[in-house]
Amino acid sequence: MWIPLNTSAPSSIFGEIMADKPWKVHERKVARYFGVERNLRGDDFSRKNCDVIAPLTSWEKVTEAKVNNTPGDVECIVVECKYRADLGLHKLMSEVGSNSTYTEKVPIAVWGEYFMCWLTNPITKQRDFDTAWVNLITNYPGYLWLCKVFHVETLRRMVPSYIQEYIEQAYDYALDNRKKNGYGAFPVAAIRCSNKRGAIAVWKMDFICDPNVVGDKNA
Repeated sequence: MWIPLNTSAPSSIFGEIMADKPWKVHERKVARYFGVERNLRGDDFSRKNCDVIAPLTSWEKVTEAKVNNTPGDVECIVVECKYRADLGLHKLMSEVGSNSTYTEKVPIAVWGEYFMCWLTNPITKQRDFDTAWVNLITNYPGYLWLCKVFHVETLRRMVPSYIQEYIEQAYDYALDNRKKNGYGAFPVAAIRCSNKRGAIAVWKMDFICDPNVVGDKNA
């Protein structure tokens, strides 16, 4: 609808005109979760920089968790944020632990070589990824212990190619960070499905043994 410049328009109309695109809102929320601001990239959405780079010191300021106790020389999180149509991922994650009586446990999905949990759980409002980082990623003692602390479900289906693509993009940023800055960056993908609540964090446990991520522990 065309509105003359000298005509007052309802704020709701301007709100629609000025509203941010959903993917930008998603990036801002993820950045806020880690205590930083989203990176502004060029119009070509180049891969020179990832959507969110969060020093662990910034993350620790917005959570009670001691997230700065890290493997190797990791000093930050690099997050590739994706906002996409829901192809069943949100439903899949929502069903993890939904039938469990252990509601106090953080739900974790193990999908091949990938692990998934909520950033902030849309039901409990707890910061699930903080718990996963402190008790799992930085201190991984084995699968049996994992099952005692978390509600874990193994997904027995093929991992979609877009999951692999997002993690590879985040990993590329981690490699670039080490070349430029000389310290480790842990790669994570944060996926939000359109018109759904909650962002899903995805990572590979193998990263904690990868010298390109955590550095050479024997150096």
